[in-house]
Amino acid sequence: MSKAEEILSKINQSLDESTKALADGGSIDMTELDSMVREFCGLIPDLPPNEARACTESLGDIVNRLNVIVEQMAVRKDDIEEEIITLNQRKKAGSAYAQATINSYSEAD
Repeated sequence: MSKAEEILSKINQSLDESTKALADGGSIDMTELDSMVREFCGLIPDLPPNEARACTESLGDIVNRLNVIVEQMAVRKDDIEEEIITLNQRKKAGSAYAQATINSYSEAD
């Protein structure tokens, strides 16, 4: 297995793990993946033409898979923002209820 194939295998494994982690509600760290993709791209110019073409085609797949991850992250971001809004509304409603309860007890005295 060539160095490029080895790195490509690690990239694909990392993409699989990242996609699964996001689907399961986990978090991901793209730092190592970024380093591997940079290293992979740096190898391509020095490869024999046939292997370089195959690696270049693999880059298209990597980009597509990264786009899926970006879309998953955008959905997650939207979900988190909605949760924050809901929690803030609940907190305001709870505060209003508490204040109304305090006021009603004060008026009863």
